[in-house]
Amino acid sequence: MGRKEQCPKCGSKKIGTTVNQKECKVCKNIWTGKVGHKTSKRGKVRF
Repeated sequence: MGRKEQCPKCGSKKIGTTVNQKECKVCKNIWTGKVGHKTSKRGKVRF
């Protein structure tokens, strides 16, 4: 389980998502979300 995404303006977690935009349901702020997701750390080599 990851962190639930928050509105960058008011910090609310009530977010509606359209095709390429995200809208806060509290303050009605609209922003573009990240297109890609985080990648796994399997390829990381530690020494």
